Amino acid sequence: MSKIKYEIIYKKKKSISISIDVEGNVKVSVPNNTSKDTIERVIKSKSEWISRKIKEINSREELEVNTIMYLGKKYSIEIIEQPFLKRNFVAFFNDKFVVTQHESVTVLHTFYVIRSHFNFWCFHNFS
Repeated sequence: MSKIKYEIIYKKKKSISISIDVEGNVKVSVPNNTSKDTIERVIKSKSEWISRKIKEINSREELEVNTIMYLGKKYSIEIIEQPFLKRNFVAFFNDKFVVTQHESVTVLHTFYVIRSHFNFWCFHNFS
């Protein structure tokens, strides 16, 4: 097992938490009065979990421009801008999301629109 590099963030809190960002950086948030020994013990006890999560993050592949991951599967997206629309619409067919939106918005916003429509569709078709 290799030594895990991490950043310590002291906060006014009661418990220790470990987070790993999308680039694999480990951050440990700890109460203000936590000793280095205590932090090391927690990191050591969670080292397998941390290593596994870093490995998962590093093994992720880059997605193509008009592709999203949803529930572990890749889907294509076609975005159609139609300024005369009053609301966004999402259709799903042939393993592809087609999003019709009334204005140019961020990719993240488009993903949330797709996710909410897809969850609604799954709920009504599979429950």
